[in-house]
Amino acid sequence: MTKNEIIVLFRQGKSQRQIAKQLGISRKIVAKYVNEYQDLSKKLSDDLNEKDKDLIQERICGKPKYDTSNRKKVKYNELIDKRIDELLEFEEVKNKRLGRNKQALTAKAIHEILVSEGPDIGFTVATEHVRMKKDKLK
Repeated sequence: MTKNEIIVLFRQGKSQRQIAKQLGISRKIVAKYVNEYQDLSKKLSDDLNEKDKDLIQERICGKPKYDTSNRKKVKYNELIDKRIDELLEFEEVKNKRLGRNKQALTAKAIHEILVSEGPDIGFTVATEHVRMKKDKLK
């Protein structure tokens, strides 16, 4: 399913509901792309320079873009952050007392501790934050 397919079907005279049913996608998505197409087509019919027309045509035919700039960390929060800090501090104290040994907490072990304590946090997220915090300590 592409924006182009939706636009082609719309220009062939099919309704938004028919397009949604035929492609097996949400009516809201079809409406979003059709409305965007109509708005950009109106701008295209205005007197614009060639550069602006090219940009508008590119937006009409281009792939849909998802804005990730406003996304928030859903599962990683301050409590998990503090707990990772506590575990790393404990590890540092242990290393000072006993010297570096093979019983060091790995990022995987820290993730397992966090999951066993309750928070539902992914392995990659946990290990990335542990790595960043270890790098800051060095």
